[in-house]
Amino acid sequence: VTNQNAHRYIRQFANEIAINELEMIRRQSADCVAYFYGTDSVLKIPKKERSREHLLKEAKILDYLAGQNLPVTLPEVVRIHPEGLYAEHTRLKGTPMSPCRLESFPSLEQEAFICAVAEFLSFLHGHIEADLERALNRVMIIQDRAPQMDVSHWLEHLQNPPTSYAPAPITHRDFTFEHIYWLGEQQTAFGVIDFGAAAAHDPFIDFYELGLPDCILDRILNQYAGQAEQIAKKISFQSILDDIRREYKRLN
Repeated sequence: VTNQNAHRYIRQFANEIAINELEMIRRQSADCVAYFYGTDSVLKIPKKERSREHLLKEAKILDYLAGQNLPVTLPEVVRIHPEGLYAEHTRLKGTPMSPCRLESFPSLEQEAFICAVAEFLSFLHGHIEADLERALNRVMIIQDRAPQMDVSHWLEHLQNPPTSYAPAPITHRDFTFEHIYWLGEQQTAFGVIDFGAAAAHDPFIDFYELGLPDCILDRILNQYAGQAEQIAKKISFQSILDDIRREYKRLN
């Protein structure tokens, strides 16, 4: 699907959508063609086969997070095609954050941003992708459906995983200023959008993507419930790698 043929796709797979109420969003992602739909919704159309999986995953994450007491506002799923052919979410009516906006905030609003980011990432990173639990459940289902099959070797390994096995926490993986919204004088002043890239990953990536000045980053990490010291070291090391990459590219 491309920006040019998206309307034809919508007529074929989402004919209940009123085409005349669509307004293409200026900033498009690599995964989806996105529209404002009416005044209250966002419609996403996957560009590729794999993008359907991202839409379905995003819907599951948003449905789960909708029941949590979070310091940020998130979009809500209005509808999702069962095969991920399109998704409609509620629209956050605000403006994307930026480093300049953050610097211009009065101290109270800046502190609110710091607290919101620290609490939100603490909650998100506190969820480990349940690889072992999911695998155990699948083995039980296999055993139930094929009782003649010997699954004891699987169970033995799953019940005694190597000590080095450490599943990664869930991360947003695209936690940039353009995905954090300033919502103004609402109950939660900030919102977070676009969870399509969310996956188990090293949590430092969500801090690094923001590119915060050290003074703000340190204040967020001071309130973060995870391994803040390790994250700070990884951010510093990644910055060195990026400096080397940029200099190498400049000289070649």
